[in-house]
Amino acid sequence: MTTLKDFSLSEDDFQRYPHFHRPGLNFVDINPLFRETEKFKQTITTIADHLKEKHGDNIEILALVDAKGFVVGAAVALEMGLPFVLLRKGEKLPGSLLSVSYVYNYGKSLLEAQDDAIKPGQKVVIIDDVVGSGGTMEAACNLVRKMEGNILEAACVIELPSLNGRAKFGDVPLFSVVQLGKPELEKEL
Repeated sequence: MTTLKDFSLSEDDFQRYPHFHRPGLNFVDINPLFRETEKFKQTITTIADHLKEKHGDNIEILALVDAKGFVVGAAVALEMGLPFVLLRKGEKLPGSLLSVSYVYNYGKSLLEAQDDAIKPGQKVVIIDDVVGSGGTMEAACNLVRKMEGNILEAACVIELPSLNGRAKFGDVPLFSVVQLGKPELEKEL
């Protein structure tokens, strides 16, 4: 059985795409991990084990960030036996909605949730695939707070610490399976 202590991911588990989304960005693509069944399973187990160890049975619901956060988060929810709510990009959900607008590493967007998806005081962990500049996670935190959820922690597969994303969502702890090098390309001389 793989544990937190003997499983790790590295730069080699992902693909980089220079200048994807904007000039100078060395985009990190998580999709190769999804094609490696055993590594993906170990990634999910690593996140779930961390959350169980840190929070026990206190987590009541997971909030999953559109789009690849759905893939990661749904697998974590199944592993932990927890319900989840989807935080979607604008105009993708029916019903009465709450929304927040935000700026992220390469654009602007809107994040929405059905207004009754999280009950006031409910204990929430937010899950996304990558935390870079922190804009999307900040929006997710703001949206959960708008629903009066109590955020215990945020979790992701990949963190890009050189972008200092954690600073954007303040006192919310962040767990990442792997921290990768800077996403900015070196300037040509």
